[in-house]
Amino acid sequence: MSGKETVQAEPEFVAFVGIDWADQKHVWCLQKANSRQREAGELEHRPEAVEAWVGELCRRFGYGPIAVAVEQVKGALVYMLRKYECLHLYPVPSTMSASMREALYPSRAKDDPRDADMLLELLVLHRDKLRRLTPDNEATRRVQNLVEERRKLVEEKTAQLNRLTGYLKVYFPQMLEWFAKLDSKLVCDFLERWPSLEELQKVPSAELKKFFRHRRGRHGELTEWRMQGIGQATPAIRDRDRDAGAQDRRGSGGASGFFHFPIAAGSGSSVGATLVSRFRFTTRSLQQCRRGAEV
Repeated sequence: MSGKETVQAEPEFVAFVGIDWADQKHVWCLQKANSRQREAGELEHRPEAVEAWVGELCRRFGYGPIAVAVEQVKGALVYMLRKYECLHLYPVPSTMSASMREALYPSRAKDDPRDADMLLELLVLHRDKLRRLTPDNEATRRVQNLVEERRKLVEEKTAQLNRLTGYLKVYFPQMLEWFAKLDSKLVCDFLERWPSLEELQKVPSAELKKFFRHRRGRHGELTEWRMQGIGQATPAIRDRDRDAGAQDRRGSGGASGFFHFPIAAGSGSSVGATLVSRFRFTTRSLQQCRRGAEV
């Protein structure tokens, strides 16, 4: 199974490579089978550079199996390398490499060429302690990428939901009572249209009913309960602009809230509106990612 230790016998490797990865440039150290000599170099973190480097390795060693050690269990570099049939990856746990680094180099100073050489040493002498990853097929890589992207989107959505909830608790706490779930199109539309209780209470009842009806909010009792709560609610905070020349740009009697604070002077965008917009975008991206995984 992909991502797990293979049950097949280890091939007779023609070369061994240790890679110390980084965000922009990687350092590699190579040793041919039945040889003690080592070579070293750098590799840019670009698909084109990786493609050219792997292509040269494959041609040089007659497309024979090459063992590669990298201090990364998953990530961009691992995903790039797993598509090549001639490469057999041995992810090195960071705890293992840290222990070996401490034993060999007590200063613990970070040194990319030395770390690449150390990974190569682990690969040549102790790969029986490592798990070998088999090359992925296209379908497996696609699913892995979708799962990873979805995980990142879920984390981002959760962070933005927590921010939105925190701000609403201070400026518009009634939203937490009227809506059981904030991560919905209904709530995003609602906040973008009426970002404060003061503005919401000026809306005619007919317009509110129309808003809920057009967004599948057809539960009559729930709509009436919300409208009753809107009429009886009291603002949690009243933030008034202290600058007399900047009062009431929206005709709301000088009252302003978090959702109206500008991000920067002259930006034309408020903090709250931007937060809701980002939250909506993340939610849509997550839905698209989920649909892509089902294809």
